[in-house]
Amino acid sequence: MLPNHIERAERIRESIDELEAAGIGVLSADGITLRRLVREHEDFLQCMLGYDASMHELLDLIESQRLVRQN
Repeated sequence: MLPNHIERAERIRESIDELEAAGIGVLSADGITLRRLVREHEDFLQCMLGYDASMHELLDLIESQRLVRQN
């Protein structure tokens, strides 16, 4: 069973926080760099989410957190 939208948002937020704490600037990355970072850390992000999210879904989830942090 896939996590619901709220759970996915919480999990991607935790993932971003861990990557940022490790010096990996996910939220400040431009589009090309973000895609590269997601490819590099895809296994970690999928593990944190609890399912094999597609690259597109991972990018969408990260983008949603950019919007949350801007507000």
